Amino acid sequence: MKNLVLILLTALPFLGMSQGKHRTQLKDSKLKFKNKESVWYVVYHGDTVGEFWPVWNVNLITNQTDPQLFSPNKKLEDIHRSLRSAAITPDGMTKGSTPALMEGKSLANGIPVGDGVVYDYGIIITHKNKTDGLVFTHKREIRDFQNQYDKIKNNGGTMFFLPSIMRNGNVHPSTTKKVDRVLINRITPDKDSRPLKGRQQGVIVFYDDHTYPEVVDIVTGLDRKYRNGSTRSETRHIYVLDGGPSYGAVAREELDGTVTVIGTRTSGLNTNYLAWF
Repeated sequence: MKNLVLILLTALPFLGMSQGKHRTQLKDSKLKFKNKESVWYVVYHGDTVGEFWPVWNVNLITNQTDPQLFSPNKKLEDIHRSLRSAAITPDGMTKGSTPALMEGKSLANGIPVGDGVVYDYGIIITHKNKTDGLVFTHKREIRDFQNQYDKIKNNGGTMFFLPSIMRNGNVHPSTTKKVDRVLINRITPDKDSRPLKGRQQGVIVFYDDHTYPEVVDIVTGLDRKYRNGSTRSETRHIYVLDGGPSYGAVAREELDGTVTVIGTRTSGLNTNYLAWF
């Protein structure tokens, strides 16, 4: 199960970057995407285990909407440049058969895509105006899925499914499953005047595979509390963007035009990408 493209505009609220006692910090890499957002190293118990890429809104690219981008032997760098994106990644919801469709009753800018099945998974929604950030929800939280689906479709929005590790602060652990990419949603101190203040959303691209419990420990290591014990910074959602060796390569472009590819993929298997600009 894997694949997609992530595209977005971002702002970076408080990231929990204090040093010392906290098991996870985000450290500025000094690298910037071509949209001028920063790449942040994820430092866990002193070791750099991956990168945090801020993500607020996303374009969903699939082999149904853009078949020319999914031909066999298409290089990831070429797909990336064709989309003129800041970064792209698969989403983790594609069956390992070809030709295949992305899994889920999904929408790409109001266009129905995927296999049409309503899976018992997390759901990401982005609105047409792309100013509200990502909406994290779940099939179990939507009372009337068809009604919600129709509203998003009529408004030209995007929605897609992702496996859930943490939902609304509740953990769904697994001791066997390993992942290499996750999409996170966190609440942070309200310290700026931007529309998405007080929120932190983005992709963590791990350099190695991690089990669900390991991912939870790394991401919630960013959580902080004030001295009186009240919440200062809290992880709310962790959804899987796992790609693995067949589907999992991601790409990001820096200000100088350098395109960096992390991970591996088998060309021709991907059915979708998430892309941000």
